[in-house]
Parts: sequence; C-alpha cells; structure tokens
Amino acid sequence: MPEEMSFGARLKNYRKKKKMTQAQLAKILGKSPSTVYGYESDQILPSYDTVCLISTALSVRVTDLMDLKETLPDEDGMMEYYKLYFKRWQESRQ
Repeated sequence: MPEEMSFGARLKNYRKKKKMTQAQLAKILGKSPSTVYGYESDQILPSYDTVCLISTALSVRVTDLMDLKETLPDEDGMMEYYKLYFKRWQESRQ
C-alpha cells in the first residue's frame, strides 16, 4: 500500500480485500454502517479497542492498519502510539 494512505483509506482497502461490506463490518463491530463510513472517510477515528476489533475482523495486524513501520513490543507501546496518532489526527482536522 502507498505510504501516504490515511487510516480510513487503509481500512477501506483491507475491508474490500476481505470482500466485506460496510454493513457487514458494522455488524461485527456493533456499530452502524454510517460509523464505518465515518472511519473510512476519516471523519471519525475509532477507539483503540475498536481498531483491535477491526483488525481481527479483517484478519490484519493492528500495525498494518495503523501503518506502523515496526511492531511495538507490547500493548502499552501500542496504546501510547495510538494516543499520539489520535492527537496528530485531531490536530490535522483543525
């Protein structure tokens, strides 16, 4: 995948590779299809727990979904990365 792809674009790409609709993914996540659309259009950034659910549903690693270059050593490291990612995402929307 291209390096500059947003979280939403990566999510959509992986979902389509899995031949899954937004409605199907939404049902697995316990969310509405419009929420999944919000994730894919980068209007909403899912919580870290939801990112983990998405990664399981699509059979991809969280590191691939979040476009991490290296696997972080533990869950605390992943959570810290997510907090930084979320902060940068919020700043980019201002």
